[in-house]
Order: sequence, then C-alpha cells, then structure tokens
Amino acid sequence: MAQITLEELAEATEKKYAPFDIVMGEAGVCRLEQSIRLSDDKTLKLTRLNKEFQALQDTTERKDEDGNDIELSEEEQLEVKPKMVGLLCDMFRTVAADKDKVDAFLELKGDDLPFLLTTFEKYAESSQLGEASASSSS
Repeated sequence: MAQITLEELAEATEKKYAPFDIVMGEAGVCRLEQSIRLSDDKTLKLTRLNKEFQALQDTTERKDEDGNDIELSEEEQLEVKPKMVGLLCDMFRTVAADKDKVDAFLELKGDDLPFLLTTFEKYAESSQLGEASASSSS
C-alpha cells in the first residue's frame, strides 16, 4: 500500500501552487499569489476585474458583417488603452502579496500595456488549476 506523509503532501502542494515571483533587480521581488490561494473576497474581485477587462478587450476586436476587422478610431483607442491599463493594474494589486512591491512593479512598468498584458498572461498560465508550477526563482 502506498503511503505519503502530511509533510510530503504539504511540500507537494507548496511546489505545485507556488507564488509567481517577478524579480525586479534592486527593487526586489513582486510576489503574486496563485488564484487558488486568494481569499474569497479577492477571488471575487479578480473575477469581476477580469470580466471587465475581457469585455473591454472584446470592444477592440470588432468585426463587420463580412468578418473583417473594424479598427478603433483614434478617440476610441485613447479611451480604451488607459482603461485596460487600469484594470490590469487593479488585477495585479488584487493578487499581490505585498502592496509596496506591487506598487514598485507598477511604477516601473505600469503604463506599458503590452508588458502588463504579457506578464498577467504568464501569471494566469501558472495559476491554472491542475497546471500550476513553481516559479522560476524557487
């Protein structure tokens, strides 16, 4: 019969659901908690923010009746981008383990939409149930 200790289970859990660490050089490490580790309030907030972000992103990917992309007007682009950045920043703040570290991270890169989007996508990939893996700094 196979056996496993509680300590071994705890170790495996910690490894599988390790935080997502963003190493910022001299500014330290911005630690993002895995979504499964968030409080119920933070989980609900993250879900709401993500839905808002997806809805906003959907407005940027419009198609006409023939399936061709419809470009946003300059005015729409100027309106949508800051909203997307704001929502992503709020999502980072929601999952961050330390307010000062996430603020330092956002001060470094908080206005770079493609960077924030890529970083959050990487975090989300690592945070998926059944597929979580340890952060590279472990």
